Order: sequence, then C-alpha cells, then structure tokens
Amino acid sequence: MPGDAARGGLRVRQLEGGARPAKAFTSREDVRPGMIRHGDQVWRAFTAHGFTWGGDWTSLKDHQHFETPV
Repeated sequence: MPGDAARGGLRVRQLEGGARPAKAFTSREDVRPGMIRHGDQVWRAFTAHGFTWGGDWTSLKDHQHFETPV
C-alpha cells in the first residue's frame, strides 16, 4: 500500500496529508476517536480497578498513561 512502511515487523501507515506538528495533538478540545477523557468508558474501567489516570495528575499530564501501585 502506498504510504505504508514495514519497520521491525510492524506495518506503519502514514496519515494522508503528511505529518502534523506535535502541537496539533496537545489540545484536548478537539475530541478524536480513541482519545481518553476523564469520566469516559476507558477511564471508568481503569479507575474502577484502582488505576490512576495521567490526565488527572496535577503536575505534568500524561493522557495515555494509567498506573496502579504495585
């Protein structure tokens, strides 16, 4: 497929329109498919099992991070 590349056994597909600047992904205003948000189904499933979400942290936010004490 055009725009696909094999890298280390993984198939990577580039988005149409080329690369976008990292800043385009830092805004939480434009909700996109797969984006985790406070109170959504993913957030509820993880927090119900004792995980904390990086998007709820008061310091540097990490919206794709969940962790639980070991």
